[in-house]
Amino acid sequence: MSPPNSEAVRDADRWVADPDDMDRRRTLASMVSRNLSRTECETGVSFFGDDDRARLLSYSPTIVRSVLRHEYARIRWVFATEGGEAGRQVRDLSAISLSEEGVDIEGVSAEVPLGTLSVKGSPRRRDAPSGIVNTPDEARGVADAFRGDSE
Repeated sequence: MSPPNSEAVRDADRWVADPDDMDRRRTLASMVSRNLSRTECETGVSFFGDDDRARLLSYSPTIVRSVLRHEYARIRWVFATEGGEAGRQVRDLSAISLSEEGVDIEGVSAEVPLGTLSVKGSPRRRDAPSGIVNTPDEARGVADAFRGDSE
């Protein structure tokens, strides 16, 4: 079965994270650490031609935060450390204490719709990882500003 035509798929037809899960994920995003050196902050995106979702893995703090805040991202696991112990993959996000003391989120594995990916025709002004992932909230804010809906 081939993936649906992206123009035919409306936002309402896509999987979207539950609002309660998003609250937890936003809190977890605020717990993302900067403990890894730049050489340890890998990011990868992969998919096959017949997939409708891409797999994303990142240890770059800015990308990890953005993916956790992205309502169309299905989080597979986060890499978390607690109290100086060795890090581990945590699949059940509700198992992570939301107390900011001692818990660090260092990485994320997620799936995103292919429709959220693009390679631009011209590069951004800065080659920083922070500009790679934009959340739907950020995109809506920009669209509102261009329409003149900003406060």
